[in-house]
Amino acid sequence: MHPDPAGWRMTGVLAVRGGCCDVTLDVDPAVPVGDGYRLTAVCRVDRVAAGVTAGRPLIGRHIRVELDLWVSGPNGGR
Repeated sequence: MHPDPAGWRMTGVLAVRGGCCDVTLDVDPAVPVGDGYRLTAVCRVDRVAAGVTAGRPLIGRHIRVELDLWVSGPNGGR
């Protein structure tokens, strides 16, 4: 994860059904929640490059993926 003028960015690989593609997540600042943190991240994925070829008439080639994450340390951050 690295800083970006708009916030944080994380790069990685999304693998689905035998295909894979590079993704860059735009990550919002972490918010303390209980014993951990909540983050949201968004990326745009080329579903065909990621291995999803079904649904062509209903789903556009490029889709938006939004993640709602809760993270904690070992034993719930204790």
